[in-house]
Amino acid sequence: MATTKKTETAEAVETKEADKTSKEYWEEKIPYKIPFDRSSNNEPVFVGVNGKTYRIERNKKVEIPRNVAAIIDQSLEQDYQTFMNAQKAETEFLEKAGKYGV
Repeated sequence: MATTKKTETAEAVETKEADKTSKEYWEEKIPYKIPFDRSSNNEPVFVGVNGKTYRIERNKKVEIPRNVAAIIDQSLEQDYQTFMNAQKAETEFLEKAGKYGV
């Protein structure tokens, strides 16, 4: 038996992309959970977007606007990249210190 593939038309793809730029898309509420973080004493996260502020508890599933979730995701990614850069710098320092017997 042959199977058929569904292909999206260019128009359908453009519509999906246009939806991502609409205000309604970014203000749509989605389920979100900020993970537990030992380094922050598990304090709630405060986010401000376009004059609105949100206090979001960690390790609890909540409904928040997509734009707020995107900001949190970007912040978590930046924290991770900062951590990785610090780890790399520490490793390089220890390697150089080892060469000089320090």
